[in-house]
Amino acid sequence: MALATLTQRILSSHANFFREGDSFTVPGAGTCARASKPGAADGGWIDLGIVEACDLKVEPIKEQKTYAAAPGRLQVYDVLTAGHEMALSFTLAEMHYWHVELMLRTAKLTNASTQANPLEGTTFRGWLKFSHYDQSQVPGATALLIADWFVALKCTGGLTLAGGDILKPQFEAQQLYSLYNTVAI
Repeated sequence: MALATLTQRILSSHANFFREGDSFTVPGAGTCARASKPGAADGGWIDLGIVEACDLKVEPIKEQKTYAAAPGRLQVYDVLTAGHEMALSFTLAEMHYWHVELMLRTAKLTNASTQANPLEGTTFRGWLKFSHYDQSQVPGATALLIADWFVALKCTGGLTLAGGDILKPQFEAQQLYSLYNTVAI
């Protein structure tokens, strides 16, 4: 389905993450980094779980207005933008050890970990793959939009432990520059 088709859409999203410094084997042997992106079929991608909500923000980092004389006043003539930043905020409806590592900024955890030290970890960077599907797509279908971005990932909330509600960790992925950042439509 082409995006050129004008129609109403309900998007659902799937998110995967590949941690900077982890080894990969697809498309060949390598180490995940800003200039080294693992292939989509590599087994090292971490499924982040059910994505309940996501919000993409693209904002200018600096804008400069220029003005031109008009009879009796100056008017905005142009807006020059020095650059942009992009961030994706999302809420998950599932949680496992990987989320605890990110929330508490611990060193790397595994599913066998039984203890961790808060604030022992460093900035969480790596490749984020967000796949967006619309309501007409069946399982196994091609995504409507796939974003592969090198990001700094942080937990922004969702560890409220009262009220009997499902824990819903919230994250923000700040896109970082990489020659290999892509969006497939």
